[in-house]
Amino acid sequence: MTRRLKVLTFGIITSFSPFALAETRLDHLSEIGYSSNLFEDPDALSGSFWQETLKLRGSLSGDDTKWSYAMGQTIRRTGAYRFGDTSASEFNLGYAHSLDKDTLIELEGAYLRTESGDVLLNLTQSVIGYETTDHAFQAAARYTTQSFIGKTVISARASTMKKGDARFTISLLQPTKLDPDVSLASFSINHYVPALGSELCFCMEYQQSFIPSDEQKRFFRFPATMLRGSLAYARVAGPLTLVGEAGFSTIDSEHIPRESYPYLRAEAIWKLNTAVEAGLSYKRSLSIADIDDALGEDTDTYTATLAVRLTPWMTASMTYSLAESEYVYYIYNRERRTLAAKLSFGEENRPKVEIEYLNTVQRETDASADYRANSVVARLRGTF
Repeated sequence: MTRRLKVLTFGIITSFSPFALAETRLDHLSEIGYSSNLFEDPDALSGSFWQETLKLRGSLSGDDTKWSYAMGQTIRRTGAYRFGDTSASEFNLGYAHSLDKDTLIELEGAYLRTESGDVLLNLTQSVIGYETTDHAFQAAARYTTQSFIGKTVISARASTMKKGDARFTISLLQPTKLDPDVSLASFSINHYVPALGSELCFCMEYQQSFIPSDEQKRFFRFPATMLRGSLAYARVAGPLTLVGEAGFSTIDSEHIPRESYPYLRAEAIWKLNTAVEAGLSYKRSLSIADIDDALGEDTDTYTATLAVRLTPWMTASMTYSLAESEYVYYIYNRERRTLAAKLSFGEENRPKVEIEYLNTVQRETDASADYRANSVVARLRGTF
């Protein structure tokens, strides 16, 4: 090896030497089960399903810098209805840099490609379905700083969902787009200060949705802006953890007058001992992303949970949730009730086997859209 090559090789190794501390993890999830309503649809197509998920994640750390990455693949098969199969690939890259002991900058980028399907028509002797390929992109940044007056976190996020054409199971129907592309930009400032032996947060968030102009009237989905301001307080009192938040959200669009909605959040977690934990929560929030309405949805969510560790290697848990949504643009309501009961076998930080029963009931203003689903799932999950 020449002297110049030796010097170059030594320089490359030296330049990466601060990142010697690296860790990598592989998350694995296998599921197999049966559902009375595979697609959560009024037609209630039943059948078995199975799913496999692998996710590789890791990090590379230096003195003041940390890189993180994750890549995953999910495959789901829905029995005889192959148009409903799902294949999802995700990639994430993160970067964090400490400017000093009190200031941290974080950047993140993500990409998700999803092939999935759904039911179009359930006829007497056949089922017409379709498949789509969607692409989602996301970029985010966060700035955290601490001083004698508390901690301030400033965040910005931009995301876009590109919806693909639906490819139908019969050749008589040509590929066509069924949903619009949706982009979302958000900005938030949260300031935390010590108060009454705990922590108080002054919270502000702004969101704006974007819909391509040529798709707005075609799909009846319109852009909107949302502004939320709230005051949050959290406190730990022995075995009880309490969180409360109250404020207002305002939605604005050229298609409706400006409207305001309460923003409320209350949580209580009670750890009776090392074996029993119970929780209650309530949240009322306004959303302009991932919605069925043309502009936004105001949703009340009630949740109750109970977890009991029966032995060091077996845990039983139950969760009940009720979500009531009121559409902003349309005069329409949706109610969704979910009951989940789960048994988990495995010690802490070890691979686990889970058996879960899930019951879902959805009611809407249009009664023809109501549905019920029952499913039983067996899972094997672990991290290596």
